[in-house]
Parts: sequence; structure tokens; C-alpha cells
Amino acid sequence: MSGRLPPSKEPRSAPRSASNIEGSLVYALDIGGSSVKSCLVHVKGDQVAILERYGSARLPSRQFSDVEQIVVQAVGQVLSATPTLSAVGISTTGSVDSSGIVVSAGHFQGYVNVSWNKLLRRDFPRLERVVAVNDGRASTWAEYCANISKISSHIHAVVGTGVGGGIVYKGDLMQGDSGQAGYIGHIKITLDQTALCSCGKMGCVETLASGPAIVRHFNADPSGPNDDYATAFDTVCELARKGDMTARAAFSRAGYFLGMGLGNAMNVLNPSQVTVGGGVILASESIDTLGDGGPYLRSVADGIQAAAHKRVAAAATLRQSVHGNDGGMVGAALLAAQ
Repeated sequence: MSGRLPPSKEPRSAPRSASNIEGSLVYALDIGGSSVKSCLVHVKGDQVAILERYGSARLPSRQFSDVEQIVVQAVGQVLSATPTLSAVGISTTGSVDSSGIVVSAGHFQGYVNVSWNKLLRRDFPRLERVVAVNDGRASTWAEYCANISKISSHIHAVVGTGVGGGIVYKGDLMQGDSGQAGYIGHIKITLDQTALCSCGKMGCVETLASGPAIVRHFNADPSGPNDDYATAFDTVCELARKGDMTARAAFSRAGYFLGMGLGNAMNVLNPSQVTVGGGVILASESIDTLGDGGPYLRSVADGIQAAAHKRVAAAATLRQSVHGNDGGMVGAALLAAQ
């Protein structure tokens, strides 16, 4: 499996964002559970522009050695082609502490106590700055910066196979004493559940609001078609687009549970803004043409109203993420440019 990330010929500008660094060029990578994607980002003032996108490199195994090989090769290729580049930002799955050490990433064997800063600067001494951050926190920073002049405190949730996210309080991206702050997906909202969460416990938001949870809600609905047992998220999405009410209800149910988790977090933080992004939101948006994030995001608002104190809910704005699936890369680039 090659680590080459061939360039796209269609540069695309990202939404407005903020940074206090003028004219920084950053190579940003997003390490997911099955692939690595990357782009070249220019940060200037409050503008973030994706100058060039690179092809997604599929990971051939669950071994960290394959992740390392692909990342190192990709960084080397881009450095060779970009003489002025000196900063790398990495958005990654897994737990990342406040110093940028990837403590563990359960998707991969051996992805434990990894310092991308040491690893990449050892191989590429020209690099002046390498920043690694959890993907949920990276996208949180991207969404916060997109509205930095309007808000002070912010909660962001990323919904896909799991539920990640982060918190910004008074302009600071919260890390926590051990770098674990912002785990929205592991807020407990029920004890009456049998689905085991990735954290090893039950009753977490993630078990009720993620993509796999939507499939479980669909399969468990007694009003669903007995002869059409869905085994894949894409199947439920397609049924929802075709008007299947059981499939749409599964999206709504999952969104409501995310809203409950967010509402509880809001009661603690009292934020000005809450944003929600990730693959599930993009899928929900494709279900209808109302332009409001689809049945999932509409139900997030209902769940927030059910869980948050009325004054806390009234003080916050809920919106869909503006960076979409680019949030991790954009956030990592912004943090590397600081």
C-alpha cells in the first residue's frame, strides 16, 4: 500500500476563520479509522484557504506502522514540493494529551504514546512546528474560529461511527488536566441500555446517537418492515431518502439523544453556541430539502430543549458545522499556525 496522496486539481476555499498569524502555510492531515486525508492550508489573518487537496490514502491494516509510513511519506512529498512549508497540523483519532502526545488510539495496534512532533521533526529537521490534536477538538476549534467575533464559549459535537467533540471556554480550547476534556459522546444519559460503548461502558450518548445507533434504532422499531432488516448505515439512509418513516424516525431518535447529551453539557458551560457536524449530519441533510440539517439536527434541538435549563437553552444558538468533513484539517492547521 503506497503512502502517496496524489494532488487534486481543484483547490477550494474554506469558510472564514481566525488566526493571529499572518501568511502561515500549513500541511494538514486527518488520521481516521480507515484512511488518511490531507490538504495544504494557507492561514492569513481571519482567512483560511485550502490551497490544494490530496487524495485519501486507504490504510491497509490496523497497525500503527502503516499509519506512520503513510504520514511520513506524505509529509516528505509535500515538503519536497513546497519549499516555504515549515508547519504540520495533524488531526487524529484517539486520545491526545495537552502536549500533543497520542496516548492511545483504539483503532490501531501500537498507536500508543506517539509524539508526531518528535517523529516528524526527527525525519524532517526543517519543520519548525508539528501540532497533533484529537480530531473532535480540532474540528471544535475550526467551528469556533469561524465565528470568533460573535461568541465566547462554544460546544461542538462530531457524529459519525462514534460521537466526539470539544469545548471552547472564554476563547480557550479546553484540554483538561490529562487532555481528555470534551468527551460529549461519553456523557451518560440512560442506564436502560445494552449496547456497549467504545469506552467499555453503557448508556453513553455515543451508543444512542451515532451512525451505528441509528441502525439499531431502525432495526428495533416494531413498526419497521419485518422483511427488510437493515445491516448498514447506508441502507437506512437510502430508505430515509425514499420516504421510509421508520428510517426517518431512527435519525430523529438518535438526534434527540445527542441533544440530551448536549443539553446536559450546556447546563454546565452555558455556551453562546452549539455546533454539530460529521458524516451523520451530512447524511441527514441529504434526506430532505428543507436546508436545516434534516431530521437528525431538528431533533437535536428538541433534545436540547428537554435537557437544558430554559435560560441556558435560550442563550445558545444551534447550527450545523460550516466546515463539514474538513473541520479536523482546518482546526489542526489553525492550531499549527498559532
